[in-house]
Amino acid sequence: MKITILFAAGLSLSACSATPDADAEATDTAPSVEPAAVHAPQDRSGAYEVTAADGTKWRTTIGKDGTYSADYDDGKREDGTVADSAGQTCFDKDGDGEPRCWTLSEPDAAGAFSATDQRGERVSVVRSGD
Repeated sequence: MKITILFAAGLSLSACSATPDADAEATDTAPSVEPAAVHAPQDRSGAYEVTAADGTKWRTTIGKDGTYSADYDDGKREDGTVADSAGQTCFDKDGDGEPRCWTLSEPDAAGAFSATDQRGERVSVVRSGD
C-alpha cells in the first residue's frame, strides 16, 4: 500500500479566552484578561518531495484551499483534503473517509523534516522550490 502524505495547510482555527473568577481578589499583579484571540493557520501550501523507508518517492502538492494531490513515480495520482488536528496533519483521500494522520518533526535548516503516521511508518519530506 502506498503512503500518501503531505503537510498541509493548517486549516483549523483555534481560539483562546479567559474568564476571570468572580471570587478572585483583584491585585496589581493580576493578569489582564484579553478578548478571545483567533490564531491564523500555518500556511503549508506548496510542493513536497516525499521518500518512504523502502525508497518509494512521490510529490505531494498542497493547495491553500486545504486540498492535496500526490503524484507517484508509477503514474498514479491521489487527491483529497488535508487538515491539522490534535497536533497532527491528516490527509483524507477522496472517497476514502478515513484520514491518515502524521506527526511532523521540526524542519532542519534546509527545510527537510520527517513524518510518522499512527502505524509507525516514517517518511522523509523536503519542501520543493515551487
